[in-house]
Amino acid sequence: VGSGGRLYRTIDGGLSWSLIVTGTTVALTGFRIIDNRWYIYGTNGAVRYSIDQGNTWITINIGANVTITDIRFISESYAIAIGHGGVIYIWNGVSWIRQELDVKVSVNFTSIYTHGSYIYIVGTLGQLWRYDGTVWLKIDLNLGVDITNITMLDGSFGYLIGADGTICRTFNGGLTWSVLVSGVHATLRGLFIVSRNIAFVVGDGGNCLQTLDGGKTWVHINLN
Repeated sequence: VGSGGRLYRTIDGGLSWSLIVTGTTVALTGFRIIDNRWYIYGTNGAVRYSIDQGNTWITINIGANVTITDIRFISESYAIAIGHGGVIYIWNGVSWIRQELDVKVSVNFTSIYTHGSYIYIVGTLGQLWRYDGTVWLKIDLNLGVDITNITMLDGSFGYLIGADGTICRTFNGGLTWSVLVSGVHATLRGLFIVSRNIAFVVGDGGNCLQTLDGGKTWVHINLN
């Protein structure tokens, strides 16, 4: 995805790409496939979905004229969308309801992760929130850096990553976090957990890190 509503599709493993007409000209920030539906989202509150692999698109009116940075559907009647200005909207099957949290308008939420009954949201200025379906809990990381991603392996173990080489680990479902030594200062963006011992992190500048001991040490992988 990219500027001007651009969305490209590949059917040969990335060897060639074709442009999909999305019916919007806004800058797109993300794309997801959820239950065979294609979702795109971006600036000006744009959210659209397709049920025929991009041939036609239907607009979802969330009610926010801000940049949408992530969206997740847990079921047809339960979804969450986040964006710039600290906005969070929950779909209850009928309408999108804005969540009233004590968040500065300068905060931009960046990523959603769902596990079991919990929803985790991270963002700029060290923001981390957890939702259990009823109550929002703000978790203080004591970090001022931007958080870009969070992933949980199970109900207790997980990592979050962010700017300045930040990697943090939790053993209790995200209630408390310990800062780990990554050995890099780049912004880290992608995270994949294989097991409690093995995980991979990628980031700006071609950085790729691997741990084999549950995050105690991280080894830089040369991609050249």
